[in-house]
Amino acid sequence: MNADSNHFRLSPHQAARTTWIGQTRARARVLVDGQIDVEELGKAFDRVVQRHEILRTSFPTPAGLAVPVQAVAERGAGLVVLDRSGMSAAVALASLDRTGDIDAIDSGPTRVTLVVLGGDRHVLVVDAAGLALDERSFADLVRELVHFLTGAGPEPVDEPLQYADFAAWQQTRVSDDAAATAEANWAGIVPGGPASALPFERPGAVGETALIEIPVAEATTNRLSEIAAEVGADLQAAWLAVLTVA
Repeated sequence: MNADSNHFRLSPHQAARTTWIGQTRARARVLVDGQIDVEELGKAFDRVVQRHEILRTSFPTPAGLAVPVQAVAERGAGLVVLDRSGMSAAVALASLDRTGDIDAIDSGPTRVTLVVLGGDRHVLVVDAAGLALDERSFADLVRELVHFLTGAGPEPVDEPLQYADFAAWQQTRVSDDAAATAEANWAGIVPGGPASALPFERPGAVGETALIEIPVAEATTNRLSEIAAEVGADLQAAWLAVLTVA
């Protein structure tokens, strides 16, 4: 463990998620058109990271423990800039993991990568541990980043508590009965367990699938195969990137 980190227990929610799902990775991507001052973007990201400990948090599992802990570092990961000039957004994103430019971050601190596509086109990639950010947190991060970079939007309010403080409070509120209820709930969600009904769920919706056929010209498929081969990606990853960005 890093000497400049403080370590805390997971919140009950994090602990349950780790038990039944394991550590996962989350990623958000924002297409940006226009000029970007890389130095100012880095400073803006540093300001956001210093405001929120959870963005500086990694989740190692110390020897002898069955679940990870929250390790809060004094400094964040810092902005990473990758030059992919001349590539389309789909091809550039498909190449990131294949080339090792963005390492797996299942348990590491949140990181922002600016992918330069050339001209005034960029992709802002936010990578985080699944225990650190959810969909709303990603939106808040980007909103604060835009504010500190451009001044747009309201001034973010000071945070009275950090997530580690909230987790400690939750630990004091969870009784044995509540923990057993939460564990039973997760047991019903994981594969093989009884299905849990969701609010406003349509009858019979659980397990339903649909096949949608989209005609694609042979020339398009051939060209995408060539591009995937050029960047060392398989065709499935290339198609996933196309459908994600499109």
